[in-house]
Amino acid sequence: MKIAFEKHKKCSLKKLIYLLVSDTPKGENLFVGNGVPSIHLLVGMRHMGYTNIQTLGDIIDNSIDAITKDGNGFIKIFTNFDSEESTIVVVDNGCGMDVNTLSDALVFGGVKKRDEDDLGKFKMGLKTASLAMGKRLKVMTKAENSDYLTGIFDYDEAFQKNDWNFVYVSKSTEEEISNFKELVGNESTGTIVQISKLDRLDYNSTEKNKKHLDNRLRKNIAEIFRNFISTSVEDDGICFYYNNKKLSPIDPMCRDMENSYEFKIFNPNDGDYEVTVNGKKYNFRVICYHVPHIDSDTPESQFNMRHTSPQNSGFYILRNNRQIQRASWDIFTNKVDEDVKVRHQTGNQFRAELFFNSDCDDIFKTDITKRKIVLPQEIVDKINLEVWTYLRGAQKMHSHGYKKKSPVEIKKDLDFIARKMNNKITTPTVVKTKNETIIEPTIPPVTPKDTGVTKTEHPRAKNKKIEFGTFEGESRGSFITIEKEGIKKYVIKFNVNHVFYDKLEELDRSSKEVVVYLLHAVALTLYSELYDDLGGAQKTLLIDDFIDKM
Repeated sequence: MKIAFEKHKKCSLKKLIYLLVSDTPKGENLFVGNGVPSIHLLVGMRHMGYTNIQTLGDIIDNSIDAITKDGNGFIKIFTNFDSEESTIVVVDNGCGMDVNTLSDALVFGGVKKRDEDDLGKFKMGLKTASLAMGKRLKVMTKAENSDYLTGIFDYDEAFQKNDWNFVYVSKSTEEEISNFKELVGNESTGTIVQISKLDRLDYNSTEKNKKHLDNRLRKNIAEIFRNFISTSVEDDGICFYYNNKKLSPIDPMCRDMENSYEFKIFNPNDGDYEVTVNGKKYNFRVICYHVPHIDSDTPESQFNMRHTSPQNSGFYILRNNRQIQRASWDIFTNKVDEDVKVRHQTGNQFRAELFFNSDCDDIFKTDITKRKIVLPQEIVDKINLEVWTYLRGAQKMHSHGYKKKSPVEIKKDLDFIARKMNNKITTPTVVKTKNETIIEPTIPPVTPKDTGVTKTEHPRAKNKKIEFGTFEGESRGSFITIEKEGIKKYVIKFNVNHVFYDKLEELDRSSKEVVVYLLHAVALTLYSELYDDLGGAQKTLLIDDFIDKM
């Protein structure tokens, strides 16, 4: 036995690999069959991991792609979970499909090439997603210069025929055309997708659970497609309707609460991150937020989709601007600091969006349901390096003793400092020799012009007056602007979006005073005669340079 082991041990790993992968002579092909899979493959297709929300999302993806090719439009979603013939219907007024496009849409994979900005990926979503929810898919559609068409994909019929030739496409009947016009309206093109025989819904038979499913679908659609949903007739979005009620977008980043002093975008103007994987460059973007505290079951919580809770914190992943994953920390292979993720409110109020385009699908390993990605280590390292800084910033905002002041409190501090500076009596400069002898300044005699008006000069009249204000600027733009009003007044305005402003906010009043005095001194220097040849923009740049060195 030992001799046999020693004999096999001599076979190197390199040789083993060569034997496994080398091209060996092929004998007679004994494969039995024609390579076409059994119809029973459909059973497996029903278990691809789709939830009801993801099923509906994939159908809506197709509607959005059809509308964006044809301009603005609407998407109407109708659900009926109250009868044995439960159905889900999605209606759009997009470009519609001709007979070739409809036939291609009803087979797995298809042959028509997708555009890069399409929300679809494998050309399997319409069929696979529908099967995950029900057994029958019916599509009615009308394209420009094309007939009204109806296509049917029926799971039960496929097994009755035991053949892949079960998909049916024909011209629509008069009744179907009438139903189409009733739902689509006077639009010349559009598509209706109906899923019936719903035997895989996420609820049991009770009335309460049916309503719960309806509410869950409605609010998740409002979040997943928030970047596509129209908020007014003037914008370029798509009008979404759920059971005849107009949907409004749900934004988990709470940008509608930007006036709250708790709201913060850590990196609003960061450009795309660029990484190189296997010699090819890929771009993605990450934006990090600290959102205001929101209690559950309040209007601001928007059906508890964004209240302060661990279930709403973390990273939201968006592919082609459409959310595919929500509130996740699991995209990172390394362990997230539990203090940041869980402790107190730190993790609960930190949220981030990661945007990528479909050209990153291969390196992100986007799965068929478009609900999960796996980040390559190069990107994890990039995010760790730059994003955890903002996580620590969120942690600091919740550290012991930290209390972020409201804008009203900050203005009180600045007003107090301004009054103190404006009322300060100027002390004249005294020049002495080495022997401590005071050198009196020599002032050339000036004969004042007799105007007949007597002026009373106050000691503080020679001071430069100062006021403080704020403005909304770029986070990487100028921190302050200085406006000179008349001869004796300066208005210094702080950029509230600048990172230095956050540091200024955190200081107590006495510390703020030191910083403001320094900035005031710089302003007076730049606006003295020494810098008369500089323009206002150049002076602002000099101040920014001074701040960077502080």
